[in-house]
Amino acid sequence: MGPLYNLFPALPADLPLLASIETAAMQSSPLNSVFFHNWASLPVQAATFEAQIASALATPHVHVVKAVCAATGAIDGFVIWKALEQQDGCSPADITESPAPAPSKPPGAGYTYEAAPETPAALDAALNMPFCEVAVAATERLRETLVRGRRCASDICIARLWLGADLNRLFVRPSSQGCGVGSLLVGQVIAWAEAEKRDVYLISVPHPHAFYRKIGFVDREFWDVDLRPWGPEFGGLGWFRFQGMVRYGGGVGQDGL
Repeated sequence: MGPLYNLFPALPADLPLLASIETAAMQSSPLNSVFFHNWASLPVQAATFEAQIASALATPHVHVVKAVCAATGAIDGFVIWKALEQQDGCSPADITESPAPAPSKPPGAGYTYEAAPETPAALDAALNMPFCEVAVAATERLRETLVRGRRCASDICIARLWLGADLNRLFVRPSSQGCGVGSLLVGQVIAWAEAEKRDVYLISVPHPHAFYRKIGFVDREFWDVDLRPWGPEFGGLGWFRFQGMVRYGGGVGQDGL
């Protein structure tokens, strides 16, 4: 039997540790060599991820949940997710987030999130911004397509928008992978979505794709990108797939696809 874990909302004080978990988990991903100019610099990567997680902590209705080992008190993983509100006949800019109850706070927490800090200019300089802009635009379009269940041919979308949970980020410390931490974190999002009869959406990279399939997500839209023009010369990179996935929880999405 593996170690037991408890789930709690992440705190601002957790930021360096959460960033270190993401940094360690990302070392096996070829994306690191195209997202960063100095991709081998772990401090640069950690600082970038910390700024991004801090922004999530400061965003209303976005939930950052950590998995804490009951035996050691160590944080071994985290998930970031938000909820989308159902609307009909709206433009893409009209999608709104709906409040969703976060897991119970640890006793005596009583905290408030501070405003997210500006991303330092040095971090912006470390990022391969042309690729980042292409990747962000493509994945946002992919996410938008998942939520609607069909592509919108114009700025005004007549397809139905339904309530859904957007699973944005999931990382587990490499030494704790295979112990059920990821399943526990995603399970918290799934339990909320099923209780509210909502679907869960995510965009997977190749490595965790089989894991998401195993816990009930199905493939929908995808975006393939050739990393060779963006990565280091002779880096051995090739085609890479961003896979849009849905786990149906009783929303209207399954019938609409």
